Amino acid sequence: MNEKTSLFFVTKLKPQRQTGKFKKLKSIAMEGVIVTLVIFSVLFGIVYVITTARHKEKMALIEKGADPTLFKRQQFKFSQYNIFKYGLLLVGIAIGIVIAGIMDEVHLINDVAAYFSSILFFGGLALIAAYLLRNKLDKEN
Repeated sequence: MNEKTSLFFVTKLKPQRQTGKFKKLKSIAMEGVIVTLVIFSVLFGIVYVITTARHKEKMALIEKGADPTLFKRQQFKFSQYNIFKYGLLLVGIAIGIVIAGIMDEVHLINDVAAYFSSILFFGGLALIAAYLLRNKLDKEN
């Protein structure tokens, strides 16, 4: 007889049968939790190794007499071309998503293949267009 004892009362539990679907759902949920934990553990490990390696490298250079101002981070400068290039890339990706949605609705191609191929194709076209437009603007100036 199964009994569950609490601080205030004792209850009798009936044995319950678990169906195959419940066990499958429970194992799928546990797999998701385990995968999530592994991903975050790996990310933490990578960040930790990079941070400690940089620190050790800096300390070794300081011990050898290097100037500590060498370790200051440089400010990232946005150029007009980079902003233009990334803007065209995002527009190309958006066009790729729209085209893939249309192809998926019409059932021309598998949905996953449509999205991946369209995003990569139109994103690449946008980068090529940015390169050609930059060359054209450089020749004019």
